[in-house]
Amino acid sequence: MRRNNLVGPAAALLAALALVGACDDEGGTETDADTETGADTDAEAPVDLEVPDEPDALHEWVLGDEYRAWPSWSSVEPTGGLGGARVYLSPALYDSLMSGAEQHPVGAAAVRELYGEDLETITGYAVVTRVDEDASADAWLWFEVFSPEPDATPATAERAAPGCVGCHQQAVDFIQSALPLP
Repeated sequence: MRRNNLVGPAAALLAALALVGACDDEGGTETDADTETGADTDAEAPVDLEVPDEPDALHEWVLGDEYRAWPSWSSVEPTGGLGGARVYLSPALYDSLMSGAEQHPVGAAAVRELYGEDLETITGYAVVTRVDEDASADAWLWFEVFSPEPDATPATAERAAPGCVGCHQQAVDFIQSALPLP
């Protein structure tokens, strides 16, 4: 089965800015990028999965890899000397970004697979999912874990996580950019 992919290194770098985990320890972004993206029109429709809205269930869910049927970057992309990442967008978030919505729907989500410097070894995951219709930061559940092991303790697992919201608050509904797809 082919995946619906966001293609090109520029799209990968833009999505890194737009999605979870794009901040460094000082609160800045890991990279800046202009964008030029496109969609694979021959791909099958993405799978719309229900994303859990509780941290423990979310941790178990992300380890199941079902999100990999979602629209995604075409490959793992370097993230400014910090290893790499590959981002997956739920169909709800993808469609919302495509439409230019000012507020994304409940259930919209993104998964960022974090990779080591070899760009092959998964070292963790970052997930953001909208769990409430409220227009505040509290409507988003932020989750980040720096290990692919099921018993790993998440570094972040809360609504309105200060370290995440601090970088994302200036964005449209906490997602840092729209996807300028044709």
